[in-house]
Amino acid sequence: MRRNPVVPAWAALAATPVLLLSLRSQTPSVPPATAYVVQGTVQAVEPSTRSLTIITGVGFALQLTRIRTVPETQITSNQVTVALSDINVGDIVRADCRIMDSVLVADRIEKLTAVGAAQETQP
Repeated sequence: MRRNPVVPAWAALAATPVLLLSLRSQTPSVPPATAYVVQGTVQAVEPSTRSLTIITGVGFALQLTRIRTVPETQITSNQVTVALSDINVGDIVRADCRIMDSVLVADRIEKLTAVGAAQETQP
């Protein structure tokens, strides 16, 4: 008499928790950071807290967005590295950011010229 090669249902059910635990251990525990792009006019620069506030929005829907910088933040103007203190109120900037500890942190800030900002917004 031959045995049936089909696995009994109880064996499959018994193995399910083990398989789920092994899959769970393979998935990353921290989700990848979501990237945000913020573009607008600088409303305030605060060197003491290494942050700046940007006015963003469309039409009548304006919003103030506060962005923090870290020592690794790359700040450029006309493809030249500049300091945070070189950004002034009224400048137009684009910042590539991520959320870290519930705070918007900039990885890169680019100070745009008026012509560059107009070109960026056109499709």
